[in-house]
Amino acid sequence: MPDESVRRQAIEVLGKIGLDAKVAVPILTGTLKDGSQFVRRQAVGTLGTFGPDGVPGLIVALRDKEDAMRHEATLALARIGPKAHARHVRAH
Repeated sequence: MPDESVRRQAIEVLGKIGLDAKVAVPILTGTLKDGSQFVRRQAVGTLGTFGPDGVPGLIVALRDKEDAMRHEATLALARIGPKAHARHVRAH
């Protein structure tokens, strides 16, 4: 497995290159299982850039063991606003 900084940079690039959220969100959601809270935090930040499409991953992040991670996910959902709720309801 690549070292932590490489994993974080890869996540950052996913957000910057503007991949279709349908492709990127499952990849980023998978990185929420990474052992590094810094990698997980980068994933949450990038998921937040996808707006409502990032909500499924952000919901997963709300169950993280780290308070800081749950806080970051909450902030990202708040920035998305009411559209986050609508996206979550449609998914279920």
